[in-house]
Amino acid sequence: MTKAKIEIRTDGAFSKVFIDGNEVRGVRSYSLAHKAGELPSLQLDLTALDVTVDGVMGPMLPTIFQPFYELRKSD
Repeated sequence: MTKAKIEIRTDGAFSKVFIDGNEVRGVRSYSLAHKAGELPSLQLDLTALDVTVDGVMGPMLPTIFQPFYELRKSD
């Protein structure tokens, strides 16, 4: 299993997150956890307006947002 190199650069109230040297754009917040005996885990909260999930599942949206989204027709 290849592990990504994650770097978080903080300057006061501002932070930038890099994965394998590439900046992750739209990061609103992050949470880093490291449980004993496990690999560290990074959770990112991203700002995104156009999200595509390629698979047989889809994300569950909070009820308040559901009227603003529609399923895309497959090609």
